[in-house]
Amino acid sequence: MTGLEAVTAAAVYINQNKAAVFGGKDGSVFKYEKEDGYSGEYIAVNSLPFVHRDAIEICTVNVNVHVPKLKTNQPNTSRLSAIVKEVVKLFPTDDDYGVFLNGAYFRFFADSRPVADKDDTYYVNIELDCTICNRKVTN
Repeated sequence: MTGLEAVTAAAVYINQNKAAVFGGKDGSVFKYEKEDGYSGEYIAVNSLPFVHRDAIEICTVNVNVHVPKLKTNQPNTSRLSAIVKEVVKLFPTDDDYGVFLNGAYFRFFADSRPVADKDDTYYVNIELDCTICNRKVTN
């Protein structure tokens, strides 16, 4: 699996659950960057480099939840929190592996504080651990 494949798997999965994630409101899921001219709530999925080890490959998939800022230029923390909670539910931490997508396990790892972006949104970064075992391990 490559980073691009991990991003695609996570983005497709989030998009399949878009109604729950956005609470029935309009919102879009993009790989890497939003489409030109798009405004509103959205999620952009990207990854950090894959680390290739003996039998296990590991990467971090970033899920950036964007919500338009309030008229006071402050983050809409209640809306950000609602969407982040729904995304986190998709990637459980209550077992050792998380959710299995396209040959890899995705598991919630961390989230950030709201950060202002240049498109008049604030975003929260959710980090997912992505782990795949490609080769049989022998003792």
